[in-house]
Amino acid sequence: MNGGARLNTYCLISVVDTVSGKSLGLKLDTNRLESMALEKFWTTSFRQHDGAMTNGVVDRPEARLIATWPVTAAVENVPMQYDESTHRLFVATRKPSRLWS
Repeated sequence: MNGGARLNTYCLISVVDTVSGKSLGLKLDTNRLESMALEKFWTTSFRQHDGAMTNGVVDRPEARLIATWPVTAAVENVPMQYDESTHRLFVATRKPSRLWS
């Protein structure tokens, strides 16, 4: 991850294709990316955009954001974990201190 509140109003996720050496990137409209959870058997990943108080889903092969949803019941969303077997995303928040699914 590149960027952050001190440098930009956005973050960049940089990915390098180790076979071709090609650099890929994804620009997110938030100044802080707090956490990521990757699917092991599929091609999506989940991103937590704490600066924008949203969570998002990224299509990894296409390197594009395909869905977002706001975090409205809490602030300062922090760690996240994806349970691929049940298709549940768990997100922890600081205010209030709670685990959401």
